[in-house]
Amino acid sequence: MPISPNELKLYLSKTVGTTASNGGVMSATLLDTVNTENNIFNDVLKEEQSVGSITYVKLFCKQESAISEVLKDAQAWLDASTKSNDYIVIFPGTQIDTQNDINPPRVYGVATLSTSIDSGSTVLPVLVDHNDLMNGSLWAILKPGDLISISSKENPSSELGSIEWLTIHEITNTVELGMNVHTTRGTGYAYPSGSRVSSMVALGDLQATIDNLSTVSTDGVCNQNSVILNNKGTIEDVLTLTIKADGTSFTVNSLTLGDLADGDTSIEYTITNSDFTDTLCLTIPPSFWAGVWVEGDVVLFQTHPASASVWLKRVVPIGTTAYTDNSTTILFNGLTPVQQT
Repeated sequence: MPISPNELKLYLSKTVGTTASNGGVMSATLLDTVNTENNIFNDVLKEEQSVGSITYVKLFCKQESAISEVLKDAQAWLDASTKSNDYIVIFPGTQIDTQNDINPPRVYGVATLSTSIDSGSTVLPVLVDHNDLMNGSLWAILKPGDLISISSKENPSSELGSIEWLTIHEITNTVELGMNVHTTRGTGYAYPSGSRVSSMVALGDLQATIDNLSTVSTDGVCNQNSVILNNKGTIEDVLTLTIKADGTSFTVNSLTLGDLADGDTSIEYTITNSDFTDTLCLTIPPSFWAGVWVEGDVVLFQTHPASASVWLKRVVPIGTTAYTDNSTTILFNGLTPVQQT
């Protein structure tokens, strides 16, 4: 069945802070989208305004649909520039990386139309927040080949305004902080000055998965495809199953959850996730096991959640002025299965 918008969630990373360990795996803490003040970044302190600062926050874009659904070709993007003279960019992460793992990445971000454009326009005149984000710089947020969003909507659910997706053909710098973005086709709508032009982070398909299954056994065989995963409950984990003396029962160790209850190859085995209201992580059916198993045989495999991570980087330049209502907006979407009738 189709994936609904309320099944798309943003989660914080397990570790949130300013040290090298910031980031890591996904936590069970939802990003607060109701009380939005400081829900991503903390306030900029006076000292930061004076000397400048760089802050990183890791978020996970997750889909929590029915067990087997996949959100295809997911994309994440920033849909609003900050109102102060700081700036924020976004770039992809992994399921486990930390701030210490960040190398100078390809970053993505949002610009605004400097003038209005007509329907059919193939040139988008834009302004960026800082020279660091211009074409040709290390942190350029718009590059040829990028998929971009252009939107005049006040918010994603607004019925007023327009939004569409285009591909960049080339970019030319014009004035300070200004560029002309040439697209491979014309816009389908007219857009006013101030409309947002955002480069998109490709997240891939979002679905809980299992991989890297290996066995230490002479005659035992496993059917990896028989394991049933749950998009809401499956986590980033490594599971080790060890056969006991009777040849049918087994111990279970989770790298994340620790030692779990024993199982038996003749009985369906389930793991639940208390972080998500005891939602199933996975189910191992009897059909998973084939061949002959003896004491000490081992099965090992990895599971991955129905999510992808992105890093947000906030740069506060030296001498940044205070602003009491500074904000940005992060969005993500994807293609959902169509209900057949």
